[in-house]
Amino acid sequence: MSAQIHRPILRINDPEEIRASDIASTISAGKNIVLQFSRPSYSSSILKQLDALCHEFGENLDVRFYGHYSSVFDCSVVQQIPSVASLTIDCLMSATNVKALYDLPNLKALSVGIYELEEPQLLFAGNFRALRSLTLGETKRNSFDLSPLASFTDLKSLGLVSHSKNIAAISALKQLESLTLSSIKNTVRLDFVNHLTGLRDLRLILGGRTDISEVTHTTLRKLEVIRVRGLEQFSAKAFPALEELQIEDQIRLVKFDFCEVNSALRKILFFNCKALHSICGLKNLPNLSQLRISLTDLDFEQLLEQGLPQALKTFAFYTGKKKLNAEIRQRLDQLGYTDGLK
Repeated sequence: MSAQIHRPILRINDPEEIRASDIASTISAGKNIVLQFSRPSYSSSILKQLDALCHEFGENLDVRFYGHYSSVFDCSVVQQIPSVASLTIDCLMSATNVKALYDLPNLKALSVGIYELEEPQLLFAGNFRALRSLTLGETKRNSFDLSPLASFTDLKSLGLVSHSKNIAAISALKQLESLTLSSIKNTVRLDFVNHLTGLRDLRLILGGRTDISEVTHTTLRKLEVIRVRGLEQFSAKAFPALEELQIEDQIRLVKFDFCEVNSALRKILFFNCKALHSICGLKNLPNLSQLRISLTDLDFEQLLEQGLPQALKTFAFYTGKKKLNAEIRQRLDQLGYTDGLK
Protein backbone atom coordinates (compact mmCIF):
# COMPACT_ATOMS: atom_id res chain seq x y z
CA MET A 1 0.00 0.00 0.00
CA SER A 2 0.95 3.61 -0.40
CA ALA A 3 3.05 5.20 2.28
CA GLN A 4 0.34 7.86 2.62
CA ILE A 5 -1.43 5.84 5.26
CA HIS A 6 -3.45 8.66 6.79
CA ARG A 7 -5.71 9.27 3.78
CA PRO A 8 -9.04 7.41 3.53
CA ILE A 9 -9.09 4.60 0.98
CA LEU A 10 -11.63 3.72 -1.71
CA ARG A 11 -11.38 0.20 -3.14
CA ILE A 12 -12.58 -0.59 -6.64
CA ASN A 13 -12.77 -4.32 -7.28
CA ASP A 14 -12.34 -6.01 -10.68
CA PRO A 15 -13.30 -2.96 -12.77
CA GLU A 16 -14.45 -3.72 -16.29
CA GLU A 17 -13.83 -0.10 -17.16
CA ILE A 18 -12.03 2.75 -15.44
CA ARG A 19 -13.39 6.29 -15.49
CA ALA A 20 -10.36 8.54 -15.24
CA SER A 21 -12.49 11.51 -14.22
CA ASP A 22 -13.90 9.57 -11.23
CA ILE A 23 -10.41 8.57 -10.16
CA ALA A 24 -9.20 12.16 -10.39
CA SER A 25 -12.13 13.61 -8.42
CA THR A 26 -11.83 10.99 -5.67
CA ILE A 27 -8.12 11.62 -5.20
CA SER A 28 -8.68 15.39 -5.31
CA ALA A 29 -11.23 14.92 -2.51
CA GLY A 30 -8.46 13.56 -0.27
CA LYS A 31 -8.85 9.80 -0.72
CA ASN A 32 -6.42 7.20 -2.01
CA ILE A 33 -7.70 4.58 -4.41
CA VAL A 34 -6.99 0.85 -4.57
CA LEU A 35 -7.78 -0.63 -7.95
CA GLN A 36 -7.76 -4.34 -7.22
CA PHE A 37 -8.08 -7.46 -9.33
CA SER A 38 -9.05 -10.84 -7.87
CA ARG A 39 -8.93 -12.75 -11.15
CA PRO A 40 -7.12 -12.48 -14.51
CA SER A 41 -9.87 -10.44 -16.15
CA TYR A 42 -7.75 -7.38 -16.91
CA SER A 43 -7.51 -6.55 -20.60
CA SER A 44 -4.62 -4.85 -22.33
CA SER A 45 -6.70 -1.71 -22.75
CA ILE A 46 -7.52 -1.63 -19.03
CA LEU A 47 -3.85 -2.03 -18.15
CA LYS A 48 -2.82 0.69 -20.59
CA GLN A 49 -5.29 3.09 -19.05
CA LEU A 50 -4.20 2.01 -15.59
CA ASP A 51 -0.58 2.76 -16.41
CA ALA A 52 -1.51 6.29 -17.48
CA LEU A 53 -3.35 6.83 -14.21
CA CYS A 54 -0.39 5.51 -12.24
CA HIS A 55 1.83 8.00 -14.02
CA GLU A 56 -0.52 10.83 -13.08
CA PHE A 57 -1.36 9.97 -9.48
CA GLY A 58 1.69 8.11 -8.20
CA GLU A 59 1.38 6.66 -4.70
CA ASN A 60 -2.19 7.90 -4.32
CA LEU A 61 -3.25 5.05 -6.61
CA ASP A 62 -2.44 1.53 -5.44
CA VAL A 63 -2.74 -1.37 -7.88
CA ARG A 64 -3.53 -4.64 -6.17
CA PHE A 65 -3.58 -8.23 -7.47
CA TYR A 66 -4.94 -10.82 -5.04
CA GLY A 67 -6.94 -14.05 -4.91
CA HIS A 68 -6.72 -15.60 -8.38
CA TYR A 69 -8.02 -18.76 -6.73
CA SER A 70 -8.55 -20.71 -9.93
CA SER A 71 -5.16 -19.89 -11.40
CA VAL A 72 -1.55 -19.07 -10.59
CA PHE A 73 -0.88 -15.35 -10.70
CA ASP A 74 1.59 -14.33 -13.42
CA CYS A 75 3.62 -11.35 -12.19
CA SER A 76 4.65 -10.51 -15.74
CA VAL A 77 1.40 -8.57 -16.02
CA VAL A 78 3.13 -5.71 -14.18
CA GLN A 79 5.29 -5.17 -17.26
CA GLN A 80 2.22 -3.48 -18.75
CA ILE A 81 2.04 -0.93 -15.92
CA PRO A 82 5.66 0.33 -15.70
CA SER A 83 4.49 3.63 -14.21
CA VAL A 84 3.04 1.98 -11.09
CA ALA A 85 4.32 3.62 -7.90
CA SER A 86 2.26 1.66 -5.35
CA LEU A 87 1.79 -2.08 -5.89
CA THR A 88 0.22 -4.79 -3.76
CA ILE A 89 0.46 -8.47 -4.68
CA ASP A 90 -0.98 -10.44 -1.78
CA CYS A 91 -3.44 -13.07 -0.55
CA LEU A 92 -1.96 -15.41 -3.15
CA MET A 93 -0.90 -19.02 -2.80
CA SER A 94 1.63 -18.97 -5.63
CA ALA A 95 2.90 -16.84 -8.49
CA THR A 96 5.22 -17.02 -11.48
CA ASN A 97 7.67 -14.56 -13.05
CA VAL A 98 8.19 -12.69 -9.77
CA LYS A 99 11.37 -11.12 -11.14
CA ALA A 100 9.16 -8.90 -13.30
CA LEU A 101 8.88 -6.74 -10.17
CA TYR A 102 12.57 -5.91 -10.51
CA ASP A 103 11.91 -3.88 -13.67
CA LEU A 104 9.47 -1.33 -12.25
CA PRO A 105 11.43 1.93 -12.26
CA ASN A 106 8.89 4.10 -10.43
CA LEU A 107 8.02 1.78 -7.55
CA LYS A 108 7.79 3.55 -4.18
CA ALA A 109 5.41 1.32 -2.20
CA LEU A 110 5.31 -2.48 -2.36
CA SER A 111 3.38 -5.14 -0.47
CA VAL A 112 4.06 -8.82 -1.24
CA GLY A 113 2.13 -11.74 0.23
CA ILE A 114 2.63 -14.93 -1.78
CA TYR A 115 2.66 -17.98 0.49
CA GLU A 116 4.65 -20.36 -1.70
CA LEU A 117 7.12 -17.70 -2.84
CA GLU A 118 10.72 -18.90 -2.59
CA GLU A 119 12.89 -15.96 -3.53
CA PRO A 120 15.40 -15.54 -0.66
CA GLN A 121 17.18 -12.80 -2.64
CA LEU A 122 14.00 -10.82 -3.33
CA LEU A 123 15.22 -7.70 -1.55
CA PHE A 124 18.45 -7.55 -3.55
CA ALA A 125 16.53 -6.02 -6.49
CA GLY A 126 18.08 -2.67 -7.30
CA ASN A 127 14.82 -0.79 -7.84
CA PHE A 128 13.58 -1.75 -4.35
CA ARG A 129 16.18 0.54 -2.78
CA ALA A 130 13.98 3.52 -3.68
CA LEU A 131 10.98 2.14 -1.77
CA ARG A 132 9.33 4.35 0.84
CA SER A 133 6.92 1.65 2.03
CA LEU A 134 7.41 -2.13 2.15
CA THR A 135 5.35 -5.00 3.55
CA LEU A 136 6.45 -8.63 3.37
CA GLY A 137 3.73 -11.17 4.16
CA GLU A 138 4.26 -14.66 5.50
CA THR A 139 5.65 -17.34 3.19
CA LYS A 140 5.94 -21.09 3.59
CA ARG A 141 9.64 -20.96 4.51
CA ASN A 142 9.98 -17.29 5.55
CA SER A 143 13.38 -17.33 3.86
CA PHE A 144 13.74 -13.72 2.71
CA ASP A 145 17.19 -12.34 3.48
CA LEU A 146 16.56 -8.97 5.14
CA SER A 147 20.17 -7.78 5.05
CA PRO A 148 19.64 -5.54 1.95
CA LEU A 149 17.21 -3.42 4.00
CA ALA A 150 20.20 -1.63 5.49
CA SER A 151 20.59 0.18 2.15
CA PHE A 152 16.90 1.18 1.82
CA THR A 153 17.65 4.78 2.79
CA ASP A 154 14.26 6.16 1.66
CA LEU A 155 12.17 3.63 3.58
CA LYS A 156 9.65 5.24 5.95
CA SER A 157 7.26 2.35 6.61
CA LEU A 158 8.09 -1.35 7.02
CA GLY A 159 5.93 -4.37 7.84
CA LEU A 160 7.24 -7.91 8.35
CA VAL A 161 5.16 -11.03 8.91
CA SER A 162 7.28 -13.93 10.25
CA HIS A 163 10.45 -12.91 8.39
CA SER A 164 13.51 -12.50 10.59
CA LYS A 165 16.64 -13.64 8.72
CA ASN A 166 19.25 -10.90 9.32
CA ILE A 167 16.53 -8.73 10.85
CA ALA A 168 19.15 -6.71 12.75
CA ALA A 169 19.94 -4.96 9.44
CA ILE A 170 16.88 -2.83 10.10
CA SER A 171 18.85 -1.01 12.81
CA ALA A 172 20.56 1.00 10.04
CA LEU A 173 17.27 2.63 9.01
CA LYS A 174 17.49 5.82 11.07
CA GLN A 175 14.84 7.42 8.85
CA LEU A 176 12.23 4.68 9.41
CA GLU A 177 9.04 6.11 10.95
CA SER A 178 6.64 3.16 11.12
CA LEU A 179 7.43 -0.50 11.88
CA THR A 180 5.07 -3.48 12.16
CA LEU A 181 6.48 -6.80 13.37
CA SER A 182 4.02 -9.68 13.19
CA SER A 183 4.53 -13.33 14.18
CA ILE A 184 8.20 -12.89 14.99
CA LYS A 185 9.59 -15.88 16.93
CA ASN A 186 10.49 -15.36 20.58
CA THR A 187 14.06 -16.43 19.85
CA VAL A 188 14.54 -13.29 17.76
CA ARG A 189 15.79 -10.30 19.72
CA LEU A 190 14.04 -7.00 19.14
CA ASP A 191 16.64 -4.64 20.55
CA PHE A 192 17.52 -3.46 17.04
CA VAL A 193 14.41 -1.27 17.38
CA ASN A 194 16.29 0.87 19.91
CA HIS A 195 18.60 2.17 17.15
CA LEU A 196 15.75 3.46 14.95
CA THR A 197 15.99 7.09 16.02
CA GLY A 198 13.33 8.27 13.57
CA LEU A 199 10.75 5.66 14.62
CA ARG A 200 7.42 7.07 15.74
CA ASP A 201 4.98 4.16 15.31
CA LEU A 202 5.61 0.54 16.42
CA ARG A 203 3.24 -2.42 16.20
CA LEU A 204 4.00 -5.81 17.74
CA ILE A 205 1.45 -8.42 16.66
CA LEU A 206 1.27 -12.14 17.40
CA GLY A 207 4.44 -14.13 17.98
CA GLY A 208 5.28 -14.87 21.61
CA ARG A 209 7.49 -13.57 24.43
CA THR A 210 7.05 -13.01 28.16
CA ASP A 211 8.19 -9.39 27.99
CA ILE A 212 9.59 -6.80 25.62
CA SER A 213 12.09 -5.35 28.08
CA GLU A 214 14.84 -5.35 25.45
CA VAL A 215 12.94 -2.62 23.60
CA THR A 216 13.39 0.93 24.87
CA HIS A 217 12.76 4.02 22.79
CA THR A 218 12.91 7.64 23.87
CA THR A 219 11.02 9.19 20.94
CA LEU A 220 8.39 6.57 20.05
CA ARG A 221 4.93 8.17 19.95
CA LYS A 222 2.57 5.27 19.22
CA LEU A 223 2.80 1.66 20.37
CA GLU A 224 0.43 -1.25 19.74
CA VAL A 225 0.96 -4.66 21.36
CA ILE A 226 -1.62 -7.13 20.08
CA ARG A 227 -1.98 -10.83 20.83
CA VAL A 228 1.67 -11.44 21.72
CA ARG A 229 1.45 -14.87 23.37
CA GLY A 230 2.77 -15.19 26.90
CA LEU A 231 3.34 -11.50 27.54
CA GLU A 232 3.35 -11.02 31.32
CA GLN A 233 5.37 -7.86 31.90
CA PHE A 234 5.44 -4.44 30.31
CA SER A 235 7.25 -1.30 31.41
CA ALA A 236 5.76 1.96 30.19
CA LYS A 237 8.89 3.74 31.47
CA ALA A 238 10.75 2.43 28.44
CA PHE A 239 8.75 4.78 26.18
CA PRO A 240 8.80 8.27 27.73
CA ALA A 241 7.57 10.13 24.63
CA LEU A 242 4.60 7.83 24.04
CA GLU A 243 1.35 9.57 23.08
CA GLU A 244 -0.80 6.58 22.12
CA LEU A 245 -0.81 3.08 23.62
CA GLN A 246 -2.96 0.09 22.64
CA ILE A 247 -2.70 -3.23 24.48
CA GLU A 248 -4.98 -5.94 23.10
CA ASP A 249 -5.57 -9.67 23.63
CA GLN A 250 -2.91 -10.07 26.34
CA ILE A 251 -4.44 -12.72 28.58
CA ARG A 252 -1.49 -13.04 31.01
CA LEU A 253 -0.92 -9.38 31.74
CA VAL A 254 -2.17 -8.70 35.29
CA LYS A 255 -0.76 -5.29 36.18
CA PHE A 256 0.13 -2.08 34.41
CA ASP A 257 1.87 0.94 35.90
CA PHE A 258 2.24 4.47 34.59
CA CYS A 259 4.46 7.17 36.08
CA GLU A 260 5.45 10.83 35.57
CA VAL A 261 7.77 9.93 32.69
CA ASN A 262 4.68 8.96 30.65
CA SER A 263 3.20 12.47 30.84
CA ALA A 264 2.90 12.77 27.04
CA LEU A 265 0.25 10.02 26.81
CA ARG A 266 -2.99 11.24 25.25
CA LYS A 267 -4.74 7.99 24.35
CA ILE A 268 -4.79 4.58 26.07
CA LEU A 269 -6.70 1.48 25.00
CA PHE A 270 -6.87 -1.87 26.82
CA PHE A 271 -8.90 -4.52 24.95
CA ASN A 272 -9.50 -8.13 26.00
CA CYS A 273 -6.84 -8.35 28.69
CA LYS A 274 -8.94 -10.61 30.90
CA ALA A 275 -6.39 -11.09 33.72
CA LEU A 276 -5.62 -7.37 34.04
CA HIS A 277 -6.81 -6.32 37.51
CA SER A 278 -4.62 -3.31 38.26
CA ILE A 279 -3.78 -0.08 36.44
CA CYS A 280 -1.83 2.40 38.54
CA GLY A 281 -0.67 5.93 37.94
CA LEU A 282 -3.33 7.28 35.58
CA LYS A 283 -3.38 10.49 37.60
CA ASN A 284 0.28 10.95 36.59
CA LEU A 285 -0.81 11.52 32.97
CA PRO A 286 -1.82 15.19 32.69
CA ASN A 287 -2.41 15.05 28.92
CA LEU A 288 -4.55 11.90 28.85
CA SER A 289 -7.74 12.76 26.95
CA GLN A 290 -8.99 9.30 25.93
CA LEU A 291 -9.18 6.08 27.93
CA ARG A 292 -10.94 2.97 26.62
CA ILE A 293 -11.06 -0.29 28.57
CA SER A 294 -12.87 -3.46 27.50
CA LEU A 295 -13.03 -7.02 28.88
CA THR A 296 -10.53 -6.86 31.73
CA ASP A 297 -10.61 -7.86 35.41
CA LEU A 298 -10.43 -4.22 36.51
CA ASP A 299 -12.81 -2.89 39.16
CA PHE A 300 -14.53 0.18 37.78
CA GLU A 301 -15.08 1.85 41.14
CA GLN A 302 -11.47 1.33 42.22
CA LEU A 303 -10.33 2.88 38.95
CA LEU A 304 -12.36 6.00 39.72
CA GLU A 305 -11.15 6.16 43.30
CA GLN A 306 -7.47 6.27 42.36
CA GLY A 307 -8.05 9.56 40.56
CA LEU A 308 -8.15 10.47 36.89
CA PRO A 309 -6.42 13.34 35.06
CA GLN A 310 -8.40 16.52 34.50
CA ALA A 311 -7.66 16.41 30.76
CA LEU A 312 -9.64 13.17 30.37
CA LYS A 313 -12.68 13.75 28.14
CA THR A 314 -13.40 10.33 26.62
CA PHE A 315 -13.74 7.39 29.00
CA ALA A 316 -15.32 4.06 28.00
CA PHE A 317 -15.42 0.97 30.22
CA TYR A 318 -16.93 -2.31 29.01
CA THR A 319 -17.43 -5.59 30.81
CA GLY A 320 -18.91 -8.79 29.44
CA LYS A 321 -22.32 -7.89 30.85
CA LYS A 322 -24.77 -5.72 28.94
CA LYS A 323 -26.69 -4.45 31.96
CA LEU A 324 -23.53 -3.52 33.85
CA ASN A 325 -22.16 -1.77 30.77
CA ALA A 326 -25.28 0.39 30.63
CA GLU A 327 -24.98 1.28 34.32
CA ILE A 328 -21.32 2.22 33.95
CA ARG A 329 -22.04 4.28 30.86
CA GLN A 330 -24.74 6.18 32.72
CA ARG A 331 -22.32 6.89 35.56
CA LEU A 332 -19.64 8.09 33.17
CA ASP A 333 -22.13 10.34 31.39
CA GLN A 334 -23.06 11.88 34.72
CA LEU A 335 -19.38 12.53 35.42
CA GLY A 336 -19.11 14.37 32.09
CA TYR A 337 -17.18 11.80 30.05
CA THR A 338 -18.09 11.02 26.45
CA ASP A 339 -17.91 7.53 24.94
CA GLY A 340 -15.94 8.69 21.91
CA LEU A 341 -18.12 6.80 19.44
CA LYS A 342 -20.10 9.73 18.03
